[in-house]
Amino acid sequence: MLTRSITKKKSLNVFANAIDRFWLFVERMERDVRENSHRGRLPPCCMGDPWDEEFAQAYQLLAPHLKRYRRPRYIQVPADLAFFHGPLRAETAHQSLMFFLNPAGELYGEAGVLDSPEYIAIKETAMAELEQHQAARIKAKAKPKCSKDSKTLVELIELKAHLRDHHFPKGKPDCNIVLGLKELQEHFGWSQSKVTRRMQVLFKSPDAMDSYNAVFASPEPPKGYKKVLDDATLDVDALWFDRSSDEEDEDDEQCSIAR
Repeated sequence: MLTRSITKKKSLNVFANAIDRFWLFVERMERDVRENSHRGRLPPCCMGDPWDEEFAQAYQLLAPHLKRYRRPRYIQVPADLAFFHGPLRAETAHQSLMFFLNPAGELYGEAGVLDSPEYIAIKETAMAELEQHQAARIKAKAKPKCSKDSKTLVELIELKAHLRDHHFPKGKPDCNIVLGLKELQEHFGWSQSKVTRRMQVLFKSPDAMDSYNAVFASPEPPKGYKKVLDDATLDVDALWFDRSSDEEDEDDEQCSIAR
């Protein structure tokens, strides 16, 4: 768990550093444009030259953290710019911001370009990407998570309760009609293999359904089993752990409770 915590912290630091680096370039390019706009437009032969590779690389470092926002899109730019002949095509708002400002020299002489509604929209959309990323991270962190064993324990408690209520309904005669795998699947929404694994743990047998049938299909189910299903060996206390867990792997799951 310590290794996972360190990895998450390192990943967060990498993201923060990538954000800082990218927006420092944005600030630098904007300052360049404002300070040199009086020089007038560059000649057409300068289009695309010089390309600022460091700014482009800053976006490449940030791009992996923006996967959820990546989709081809066309971004509107101000009209009548010397080096832009139509909308920008980009995968994220951050990339469109980098394309628009890189290189800064292509915006020399473009009066008020950084105060135009189009550029402001590009920048605000990029900021929105950051805000959405941060909100999603906070939401994921705030959501309580439990370990795989805790999830299994909860499921076993629910299975026990369902069998107890079925075979020993309150205020009614005991029921010796056993439930099938399919009925348990439909009730819990589990796969057949998952139902089998949970029953194996509950009945402490690899042939769990046979053991279940042998006990509960008889005309008079042993009263001792009612006590077993009513006991508190699977307690709901201390189910939650202050640690995250991966999604359950149906094929490889190993239930430590069974051990």
